[in-house]
Amino acid sequence: GPYYILYTADDLRTLLKDAKFTSTDYVTVRSIMDGRPPDGWMSFNWIQTSLLPLSGTTRFNVAWAKMGMAYGRNTADQTQDISPRRDLSMAMQIFMRDMFDFVRVDDSLLVEIAVDTTAAI
Repeated sequence: GPYYILYTADDLRTLLKDAKFTSTDYVTVRSIMDGRPPDGWMSFNWIQTSLLPLSGTTRFNVAWAKMGMAYGRNTADQTQDISPRRDLSMAMQIFMRDMFDFVRVDDSLLVEIAVDTTAAI
């Protein structure tokens, strides 16, 4: 199935120092101009984030396969409301709240990558 990997801006700076990433033999000119990994590069869909956990000088990136994850939804905590807002000339406001989460169902399809943030290339 599709594979995903989370990366940070620091990881991207490290990739841009690698000749295999910046060579047109391996990636397209468009992805180099965009400054991000191309879709499907190394068989992954790359997702940039700044929310990866940092423990001391080690950051933990995550890679996973779609079929190793499952979607869960808590319908008991679902709230819906349609009401006028007095502060906006009685304009109708639609409010919806829902609780959901993704969980792993197969540990072998999820990989955590420890990145030493002090290492230099």
